[in-house]
Amino acid sequence: MKPKFYTFYICALIALLLLPVFPSALAGEVSYEDNFINLDPSWGPASEILSAKDGKLTLKPGLNTTQSVLNQSNVFVDADISIDVTMSAADTKVLGGLDVPGGVIFWAKDYDSFYCLCINAIGSFKISQYVTGQWLTPVNWTENAAINKGVGQVNRLRVVTKGGSATAYVNDKQIAMIKGQPPQGGSRVGISGGSTKNSQNTWQFANLKVVAALPSTASPPAASPPQSVRRVALRLHGSNTIGKELALALCEDFLKYEGATSVQRKPREKEDETDIEAILPNESAEPLTFEVQAHGTKTAFEDMAAGKCDVGMASRQIKSDEAQKCARAGLGDMLSPACENVLGLDGIAVFVNRSNPINELTKKQIADIFSGGITDWSQVGGRPGPINLYASDDKSGTFDMFNSLVLGPRALSAEASRYENSAKLSDEVAADPNGIGFAGMAFLRGSKPLAISEGRCCRRLLLSRLETIRSPAASSSTFRQIRKTNGLASLLSLHPLSLHVQSWKSFPGGPLAAKRQHSIHYLILTRSNTPGLEFSTQPLRAVPVPLLGQFCKRA
Repeated sequence: MKPKFYTFYICALIALLLLPVFPSALAGEVSYEDNFINLDPSWGPASEILSAKDGKLTLKPGLNTTQSVLNQSNVFVDADISIDVTMSAADTKVLGGLDVPGGVIFWAKDYDSFYCLCINAIGSFKISQYVTGQWLTPVNWTENAAINKGVGQVNRLRVVTKGGSATAYVNDKQIAMIKGQPPQGGSRVGISGGSTKNSQNTWQFANLKVVAALPSTASPPAASPPQSVRRVALRLHGSNTIGKELALALCEDFLKYEGATSVQRKPREKEDETDIEAILPNESAEPLTFEVQAHGTKTAFEDMAAGKCDVGMASRQIKSDEAQKCARAGLGDMLSPACENVLGLDGIAVFVNRSNPINELTKKQIADIFSGGITDWSQVGGRPGPINLYASDDKSGTFDMFNSLVLGPRALSAEASRYENSAKLSDEVAADPNGIGFAGMAFLRGSKPLAISEGRCCRRLLLSRLETIRSPAASSSTFRQIRKTNGLASLLSLHPLSLHVQSWKSFPGGPLAAKRQHSIHYLILTRSNTPGLEFSTQPLRAVPVPLLGQFCKRA
């Protein structure tokens, strides 16, 4: 053999020997890996619910809940996600004790939009989608022999995403493939686990790995299909308290009443923005869109004045400067009954983690806590430990009310974590043993509300349910009268949930104007048959509107 060939064979031999050392060179680059030696900050703070030790991430969901945790380290586009999942503790004597889900989250935009591949301990799997407050099930519970059954059994879950497709594996066996809607710009991964109604389950996770998929070199990517133009008939902007769920339910009900053959919620790229799309009979085949953006009450009046929305959702009264700005924009008198349409009353709850022994605080103590004067729970009779603050952001009507009624001249502590999404705020408090927060009463979720003492009066800050308002033209004077007649504590008083619209005389024309005015009439003038909540005016039609039970809670 000639000498020049020795070099070739030696190089080939070295390459073969190095293949096991650099598998990612063929399989894609490892984008994220966690062996759970300790809890990485990207999972959030350690708590009674979430902890990491000795190579295991342990999740202990509360009774009758499913707890989801997203990793905030990075976002991924096409990826190969794998993790070991174990139901490590369960009460086998409880009915359904093993039939609860746990698994890996993929295609996660945020806590309001994600997919999950889940298994249980009786040998079944499912693929779920959580979107805008409701669970969808692309693949329902299905038995599969690849799943190791029983408590303490380890199952390797794997999801490979490519474009709008996701392929699911259990213990290296393919079990399902779905088409879905991955978030634009990449998605997060996470974990999820549930507990039964009567006993707590424990889930453990190990060996998480996310491998970036290599781009295909077989052929150039196909051209993207042209995007259809959104036919927006109605734009509702403002309060997160209203826009998070209530406004969505109202829009859906209107479209169904109109005979829509397809009504879908479609979360947009930006958080707290959702389109309700529907195809109406005898109209264009292109879907009609109702746009809901829930970025806070402040944005309601800003966007109305700028002509960016038709209905402003507010969880507080409009301020004088906001009303003047709207009037200058030709929208009429926003303080008049013709423009301010009250849905009901809401109250602000102050809440803590359920494990916190504190059950009651005074108004002064709350003010001292949120302004930074009190920083340790031992200062108010609790266990020693730092107080972690959670508050709404500056665009929130709820924060405006809290600032006015509790903090007064004092500023909110700079240490407070701020949130636009009240549901996420409440969930963070529910997961933080040292946390305290405030939000509208509909967002208590897994947190514990505190009783507030002021003088001899002690009332829980659910403050009341959303009270029924039956006056034909409810206004701010109505709230003062209801507050007085109900004898409510004045700590955090009731505040209006209302829809603001411009004067009909100045309502704009255009191809969708009739549909827009028709739908606004429905939203404002239709009343609910749900006990405890009714719209402020007589109905245009006697059509029941299915409002969520969380908006009709009683104290």
